[in-house]
Amino acid sequence: MPDQQSEIDYAARQLYQRFLEEWQARRGLPPLAPLLAGLGVEPAEAAAAMTFARYYRLLRQTAGLLGASDFFLRLGQRYNLFDLGVIGYALISAANLRRSWDISLGQPSSLLPHPIHVAREEHGEHLVLALALPPFSPPEAQALTEEWFSSTWRWLCQRLPELADCAGMQVHLPYPAPAHAAVYAELFPGRVEFAAPRAELRIPREFHDRPFSTSNPSVLRLCQAQGAVTLASFESGEALPDDLRFYLLQNARVPLPDLEQAAAHFRLPPHTLQRRLRAHGLTFKSVVYEVRMALAERYLLASRLSLQEIAFLLGYEHVTSFHRAFLRHAGTTPEGFRQQRARSSQE
Repeated sequence: MPDQQSEIDYAARQLYQRFLEEWQARRGLPPLAPLLAGLGVEPAEAAAAMTFARYYRLLRQTAGLLGASDFFLRLGQRYNLFDLGVIGYALISAANLRRSWDISLGQPSSLLPHPIHVAREEHGEHLVLALALPPFSPPEAQALTEEWFSSTWRWLCQRLPELADCAGMQVHLPYPAPAHAAVYAELFPGRVEFAAPRAELRIPREFHDRPFSTSNPSVLRLCQAQGAVTLASFESGEALPDDLRFYLLQNARVPLPDLEQAAAHFRLPPHTLQRRLRAHGLTFKSVVYEVRMALAERYLLASRLSLQEIAFLLGYEHVTSFHRAFLRHAGTTPEGFRQQRARSSQE
């Protein structure tokens, strides 16, 4: 049985392969290299280096590049439950949808480390998957919502094929009908409601306990044991430091988000965020310092901003404080750093 990290890596690589398939199937899209460079990987190394954190950052960047598009709805339809490896086998071997959701939604971090958090509810004749959307830009939030709905629907129909023709299911979306609204009607039976109070997937209650034709108790026990370990590793937050750095860089303003704001973004109590960072030998303060210095280098090299202006943008009250911090980081002063790089570029 593979270890949990190999399972996570396998699943991330599989989803990235589906992304490539959809990207390459569309004519006229720009090269992927700039988007992958934003993740810190070369195109030739992207598949091997793909993680869930990088994958969902890639989707966010793609949303900003493509704008309103049916790309994310089509992408979700390319996913396969078996892309998730042992977790996928556990979910498809469960007795019914109720048990499958117990395995996936019953974990502290849900089935995947997706930016969208999901809660299971019951309302009247429907079982409801209610989405808590992250505080991203509207195009990013809509793209990730579409990818989540489409992939979840695809995986549901793999377990209960009769859902594909169920007119009683409902999709509620908190944004206006997009230009590609007809694709929703093509993919989802039943009612699709735009400009709704929140994002929901509603499934008739009768399907909750309907047996899966793929149910296999022996396979479930075997896979669930490994799957539980894999899911638990999501909770350990292996990618948390990188996710925090990315969040701070994406919100580089005066001042940078503080501990409470960052913790709220990750839906964690502040002390839990600090505890998880300490497990990586870090503190929130040390990560903020890293991000400030990365921004300082960017401002020094890519602009003619004065040191006073850069210090202000980084949240330092006095330029001398910025001066000392940068000297500790780079072993040279901000002025020296700028001059050294200018000379190097001329040689």
